[in-house]
Amino acid sequence: MFEKAIIETAGFTRAIHSISRNFGSTQIQRGSATLFFVNQEGYALTCKHVAQ
Repeated sequence: MFEKAIIETAGFTRAIHSISRNFGSTQIQRGSATLFFVNQEGYALTCKHVAQ
């Protein structure tokens, strides 16, 4: 059941990986999130804090 759901949604889900560094700092912060494509025109859905 879950295997079929994962296979079906794999074509619509993309991972977002990011790195950032604050000015004057040497520490690198890593991040990841998920983006879901909702139609063939390229509209995508994600969380507000990811888009910011």
